[in-house]
Amino acid sequence: MTRLLVAGGVGGYETRETLILDLSGENLQCDSMAGLPETDVEGATGGLLVEEGELPVPIICGGAIHIDEHNTIYSKKCHRLGADIEPIAQMREPRKWAASVVLNNEWLWITGGATSDHVDIGSTEFVYFDGTVEQGPDLPCEKEDHEEGLPCEAESQIHHCLINIDDNLVFMTGGIDTMYSWVYNFQQGNWIAKPDMMAARESHLCGLVRDRGNPETKYLVALGGFDEYRGIFLSSSELFKLGREDRGWFEGPHFGRTIVLGQSVTTPDELAWIVIGGKDKFDGYNIDFYDNIHKMECTNEGCEFSLMDQSLQIEMHSYVAMLVPDSMTNCA
Repeated sequence: MTRLLVAGGVGGYETRETLILDLSGENLQCDSMAGLPETDVEGATGGLLVEEGELPVPIICGGAIHIDEHNTIYSKKCHRLGADIEPIAQMREPRKWAASVVLNNEWLWITGGATSDHVDIGSTEFVYFDGTVEQGPDLPCEKEDHEEGLPCEAESQIHHCLINIDDNLVFMTGGIDTMYSWVYNFQQGNWIAKPDMMAARESHLCGLVRDRGNPETKYLVALGGFDEYRGIFLSSSELFKLGREDRGWFEGPHFGRTIVLGQSVTTPDELAWIVIGGKDKFDGYNIDFYDNIHKMECTNEGCEFSLMDQSLQIEMHSYVAMLVPDSMTNCA
């Protein structure tokens, strides 16, 4: 898959259009897909679902729809994207800034999020290819209580990040005011605390990448975000080597600029992690929006970021991005 789908988002570019970018390096121009029902859909989530015998379907769920300066609607809706756009499901809760992963190619696990400007939640839900919605396991409770085996309730969370390891294990990093990392084990049905990250990260990016020199070696990566403890935006990244938990998180390659509210995808062969857009800080004067696309690759000599030839060519953030099959759109 060399086609990147970008949908929703806010910034200096108001559109319902769903953009398709060619990442093959051939500098192809791609036709766009049908657009969303509304413009300015901020903080939605989504993924590419596949069911045996059916064409793959990109879906986008939730987000906040900015009607005007004083009116915002938090959405429960999930839509299929394609030649036409159609609603396929309604989540149990409206969710903005939720984090999600696709599991077994067939369903989307959506976690946490905000149901309004001042209410965050710790519930999760599954959205399936056919539009079925089911309640999922709650997010973990306070880490100290969890480790001591004390009764505790799920902690609400937004601006966190999920990484699908193998459809059974899902890593969760960061969120509001936290350095924690966790893994959910679907076979065991429980959350397992993992080593804390080096920095508190919210609105960051995360993903997985293999070492090109030794493809059996996999790294998790967390990049950028806002560290609420120190009150700073981050340009650093950190890595976690799967199978070497004793090492914990360690310093990764420097990105060269602060970044929040971007998106990222891992290539199907897991040999590159692609970082898309974002901006340098949340609000205020002199905000820099990014339309660049970078990739991170790892070899025996270490990991590094490089700038790709492609760009979004628009100023926006808080969109949904995913890789889709080349056959889903026409590029020439």
